Order: sequence, then structure tokens, then C-alpha cells
Amino acid sequence: EEPNRVGEAFLVGGDRRRMEYVVRQIQTFTRLGNGPTTTTAGVWVVLSIRLVNRAPRPLELTVRPFTLVRADGRQFSPVNGIGPYVANDARVQPRAFSFLTVAPDSPTDVAVVFEVPPDYRYTLQIRPLGAFSLESAGEVALGEIDDPAGGDAGDGDGSADGDGGDGTATGTPGAAHQPAGGG
Repeated sequence: EEPNRVGEAFLVGGDRRRMEYVVRQIQTFTRLGNGPTTTTAGVWVVLSIRLVNRAPRPLELTVRPFTLVRADGRQFSPVNGIGPYVANDARVQPRAFSFLTVAPDSPTDVAVVFEVPPDYRYTLQIRPLGAFSLESAGEVALGEIDDPAGGDAGDGDGSADGDGGDGTATGTPGAAHQPAGGG
């Protein structure tokens, strides 16, 4: 089955723990917020995700179901607890989270932050909620995550679609958002 694309809604989980996800925006940075943990030799990837609880009761969500999978199979977990370090960074919208409760049928926008090596193709994998779920994970092809510094003398902030440095991406699949093989 082909992965979903940026901007497409998809469901993950069974009837009792079903969540709808839409990756709305991909941003990349070499520095986030303030503090020693906010610089990286790689790239900070900030995914803006809208989620809607499609289950009949409130669901608790952490960053644990989210994984970036590099084209060679290596997996990267989100940076847990980075929220306070990037809270003062206006470029990160919506705010990063570690834990939240999502009411049924209520759209909620969150940011999930990863630290990864640049210049690889990545796919976001979202596992179903619940430790023993047998449901399939959802996937979104993110395309190649480039180094936002791009070799220029700017501040090292950019987006996955190479918009030139302000750290914003439209969420509309552009050339850099296409999965390997162009489709």
C-alpha cells in the first residue's frame, strides 16, 4: 500500500482508539528556541499535524506512536519534552507537545519534533494507540529532508520544500515532498 501524502487525511486504529491524522506542514531548522539542546549537527524536523479523535471517548496521546523512518530503514523517535525549549520560538506553530487528551470529534493541531540527519528521504509512521493493537500503522511520505542551511550564509532555517529560509512550508506537496520514484 502506498503511503499517504502531506495534506491527506487518514485513519489509524480500531473503533475504540481510532484517530484521524493530517500532516499539514513540514519545517526544518538547524536551531530551535533557546538552550544547549536546541542546536543540532543534523536537522530539526517539525511536523504540524492535525488530529481528530474518531473514537467514542477521549483518548490520551503522547509522541510515542510517531516515528520517522529513513529510506534505508533506520528509525528516529520524536524529541520528547522539547516543548519548553521551543515555546518561545514563534516559528514552531502549533506548539510541540509530549502528552495531551483529545476529546472525540474535536480537531487538535500539534507539532511533533524530530532530530535527524539531512539529505535522506523519510516517511512518517504513526502506530495505533494502545500497546497491544493489531491495527496497521499509518504512513506519510515526507520526501527528502534537506539541510536548511543549504550552504548559504543565512541563519540556517528553512523548510523541506526549500522555500529559501524563513522556516515555513506550505503543506502542499512540492517536489521535495514527493515519495521516491516521483509518485
